[in-house]
Amino acid sequence: MKKFVILLTVIFMCLIVKAQTIAIFDFNAGNGVPREFADSVTNVFKTSFQIQDCVILDTAEVYKAIEELGFDKYGMKKQQRIEVGKAINANRVIYGNINLVEDSFVVLAGSVNVQTAETETMFKATITEIAGSAKVISDLAQRIAAKIEVIAAEEPQQMEEEKEKEKPMSPKSFTVNDVTFEMIYVEGGAFQMGGTSEQGKEAYDAEKPVHKVVVDDFYIGKFEVTQGLWKAVMGSEITDSGGWRGYGYGDNFPAYRVSWKDCQAFVKKLNELTGENFRLPYEAEWEYAARGGNKSEGHKYSGSDVVNDVAWYTSNTYDSGTQPVGTKTPNELGIYDMSGNVWEWCMDWYGDYEDKAIKNPKGKASGNNKVLRGGSWSRGSKLCRIASRGYNLPDARFSYNGFRLVLVVEQPVDEKAE
Repeated sequence: MKKFVILLTVIFMCLIVKAQTIAIFDFNAGNGVPREFADSVTNVFKTSFQIQDCVILDTAEVYKAIEELGFDKYGMKKQQRIEVGKAINANRVIYGNINLVEDSFVVLAGSVNVQTAETETMFKATITEIAGSAKVISDLAQRIAAKIEVIAAEEPQQMEEEKEKEKPMSPKSFTVNDVTFEMIYVEGGAFQMGGTSEQGKEAYDAEKPVHKVVVDDFYIGKFEVTQGLWKAVMGSEITDSGGWRGYGYGDNFPAYRVSWKDCQAFVKKLNELTGENFRLPYEAEWEYAARGGNKSEGHKYSGSDVVNDVAWYTSNTYDSGTQPVGTKTPNELGIYDMSGNVWEWCMDWYGDYEDKAIKNPKGKASGNNKVLRGGSWSRGSKLCRIASRGYNLPDARFSYNGFRLVLVVEQPVDEKAE
């Protein structure tokens, strides 16, 4: 039997205050993953949570609800899991996916609060060898349960205060010359940046090494900057290099054929009109938001593992160019089109990643090219991945380059050190 070595990264965001009624879904087994292994992971979770004074709903009851709702038990999305949870009166649902990436099994699992629809717990395990892993997975599950017990022991008033502190800030809307746009709040946190395991063999060398990054809170545009917003701020449409005719034209289409320098002029004018502090995102902020921030479900693209769900790219738009913003599925934070439609300019000079942890990175001090992220309507799915990186000269204008705004959040003076 092979020995099993498991490297685990765990993110806990549990808000559970009492013994819970929990529904554990069968873990999905991706291509090349033995169904027996996925079933064993499911069983370990059930056993571990029963030890920690949780009521685990009967598997037959879960299956019955899935069947009655007409869902595929191995292909459900988050909202479908929540609907099943409500149907069987579960407080929380636990789910997971196991994929074979090169020679390793990658387990991504999490828990969702049925009432709030929030993803509260998310963890990932990279398994380089399979047998004998039950104890490590069991220990991990018990650590989650132990965290639940600690929270349950806290005073109710303290819990209410903590919840209020942790309550996410609402989106912000701004109106400029009768055109309204929305900014989504992104709570800061830590993540692994670059060609992580879900990117598989498609990850380029430019996405390596994978490294830990910490970012502060910020707001980011719900949509790419539209042609309508550009005209409201700048007073006219882009006409240089062919303008917006031919590759998607209309107020709800993304503004394209804009250079990085054009974006700076737009931001300057917008800040004058609003009195706010808008700018382009730094590359790390962009990737953190594209991954779903602290609500990330570990997808390959921004919001899904299926590119067609979330992206306009060469296979579905090549002949028609850009598409109206917000017509695909959003990611975990409610942000649209971070995969595909148009490449998005970032503040940073393009350069190689460094193999070290860093907080709020701002790229190289100088360079020749500025970073572009997200892929576009004229490129394939490989370039629409959340880790994919592009670049171009700061004054370059192309029909596949656009941008998205960030709004700076003032950080408190007594900000905690990393």
